[in-house]
Amino acid sequence: LMTAYEISVGRVGSELCFRVSFTKRGRLEHEMNELSQGQRPHHEFATLFEEKLDEMEDASLTVESRFEGRELLAVAAGKEVFVSVERDSLANTIYVKSNGKVEGSLPADPERPSLADLPTQILLGELPLQILADRSPRPSALLIGLGSGVTLSSLLEGAGPTARPRSDDVIEIERGFLDLLQTEAARPYLEAYLPQWLTRGEAPPADPPTCQLHFGDARRLLTVEMRDRQWDIIVSQPSEPWIPGAAPLFTVEFFELLRERLRPEGVLVQWLQLLSLIHISEP
Repeated sequence: LMTAYEISVGRVGSELCFRVSFTKRGRLEHEMNELSQGQRPHHEFATLFEEKLDEMEDASLTVESRFEGRELLAVAAGKEVFVSVERDSLANTIYVKSNGKVEGSLPADPERPSLADLPTQILLGELPLQILADRSPRPSALLIGLGSGVTLSSLLEGAGPTARPRSDDVIEIERGFLDLLQTEAARPYLEAYLPQWLTRGEAPPADPPTCQLHFGDARRLLTVEMRDRQWDIIVSQPSEPWIPGAAPLFTVEFFELLRERLRPEGVLVQWLQLLSLIHISEP
């Protein structure tokens, strides 16, 4: 991705506030903020947006240059998919992928701007801990989907020393993700965000918060081996709904299963991307 832009619209009192950020090759190039104040028509702001976008478009970029700075750091052949770690130096981003599809990303250099979705991964872990901070300061947690490992790290670290879980269980269908996170080529970029034991292949700590990894299909594990377990927090972050291995984790039957595994007053956090989703209304 050479040029990216983000549009956010908010409201200040009765007025609309627009904010547009332009990023080129991983660096913030320009930012536009506008408060309508009933003076500037919205179509005029849209025209300014289009003009700025045209300025940033570089027609000279070839297909080869769009892949400039990308480096494949590691590949692991799993039972279900091929998993890989790729570094994009132009975007300052490390991508964790399965069969070439991004499952998680993080900054290659924490001190520089990046296109990584790190805030989303961290929020998935911290949000339920904050919600339960008063009711259950030492909750049990279940994470479905290891991916880049960032959400697991967020759950383990908690929202501070007094809001950490006493235990974490992780269900991951593809063990290749764990193998990938422990490769020497990927480790230098991951250690800033993940527990050391996870990237170095060591045993999880025996002291709380403890962590246990379970490899297999989440439906089978929760129905058979873990059928008597319940958790205060369940975080489900599978891949997109159209991915064959992840699609069953977005069904009514699976959500009913999660409800059975959730303790009373527990919290379920479900990741769902909005990209390419089409709302189909019932007739």
